[in-house]
Amino acid sequence: MQESSSDSDLIRNRDEYSRHWRSRFRKTWNYSSQGKLKRFRGLIQEFRLNSRASLSVFDQGFGLGLMLFSFDKSCHLAGLELSTEVVQEVTQFGRKQGFVDMDLRVFNEEKTIASSWPCKFDVVISSHVLEHISKPEIALRDLLTVLKPGGIAILAVPINELPGEDLNHFFFFSQSSLVEIVRSEGLKISKCVECDCIWDLLSPLAYRLQRRSNPFLKILSFGINGVTSILPLCFLQGIDAILKRCGYKPRQIFLVARKE
Repeated sequence: MQESSSDSDLIRNRDEYSRHWRSRFRKTWNYSSQGKLKRFRGLIQEFRLNSRASLSVFDQGFGLGLMLFSFDKSCHLAGLELSTEVVQEVTQFGRKQGFVDMDLRVFNEEKTIASSWPCKFDVVISSHVLEHISKPEIALRDLLTVLKPGGIAILAVPINELPGEDLNHFFFFSQSSLVEIVRSEGLKISKCVECDCIWDLLSPLAYRLQRRSNPFLKILSFGINGVTSILPLCFLQGIDAILKRCGYKPRQIFLVARKE
């Protein structure tokens, strides 16, 4: 298989990911991982996926595996990541949590997802992966080849982002561009949620601090994640509503779609 532009973009990110996974702080508390997780769990509860037994679930870039581990322990969990270290750590963590049916692998640019997983999945996840690719429709199309007819795709990307804010992002989404790409791949959208206006408030400072080692950025990240991990989802939704009225833009979107 020839290397696609989506593969080469991810390869260019590999050094950054390697530095990321070597830092215990960044793995656990950087950016808004706790807020993303809480919103994701709210969605799978709404669609009654969190308690369904024996689902087959695939995560395109599983990170710490927290989204995968939000499902029932009887589920078959599979996914890709760029770091050998994180694949090993997440597999060990999953086993300690009681998950036994796991197939977590290191991304291989020589293979498509479909050739690696000829089986079909009930649920596929892509959380903050597509913005790292200059042609996200290629990665999305590859992901959807392993989704069963009637299966559910859960996608999350940043929106209202300016070029240059995050140097590892190669595509800049709006709600309309994400919806257009998803519909062009034949999916029927079930739910679309814009959120995280607080990041629009804090991102100018955070992105400046990100360019260099700065303890204040760690304090800021820890504070945001600590608060969002404690507050109920309804409070986070209320904060978003207030900030939106004050003129701040949502900086993250979750989209749930079904393959017909």
